[in-house]
Amino acid sequence: MNKHVVLNASVLSAITVSMAMFGTAVAVADNYAGMTYADAAAGLNKAGLTPIIATKVGEMLPRDQCVVIRSEQPQRLTITAGKKQTFGKVTDTVLLFLNCETPIASAGRPGNSAASPEGKAAKAAAVSNGKPSAPKR
Repeated sequence: MNKHVVLNASVLSAITVSMAMFGTAVAVADNYAGMTYADAAAGLNKAGLTPIIATKVGEMLPRDQCVVIRSEQPQRLTITAGKKQTFGKVTDTVLLFLNCETPIASAGRPGNSAASPEGKAAKAAAVSNGKPSAPKR
C-alpha cells in the first residue's frame, strides 16, 4: 500500500513539473489558415481589423495569392512608471503568417512535393478548377 502511494505521488509530481515546464497543448481553430492573403485581408478589413504580415516564406506568388498558414492576435506589453508590467491582447490587428511558394513544386520552382498530403490536395484542387498543377515559367 505504501509503495502505491509513493508511486502515485511520484507520477503526479512528474506530470505537474512537466506541465509547468512545457505547458499544455490547446487546440484553437484558426479562421484564416488556408485562405489566400487577399481573402483573409478582406475578411479582416470587413470585421474592422487590420491585417499585418508577420512572416512570409517564399517569393514565387504575388502577395494576394499567398496562403495564410496561421494567424494570431499580437500581445502588447504595457509599462507604466512605478507599476507592474502587464501583457494584453491587441484587439484591432491580426498577425498573418504567409506561404508564398507554389502549391506544387516543379523544375526550378519550390513548393510542396506532389506526393505529400499538401501536394496531393493542391493537385486535386488544381484539377477540379481546371488549372495546371504547376505554373509555367
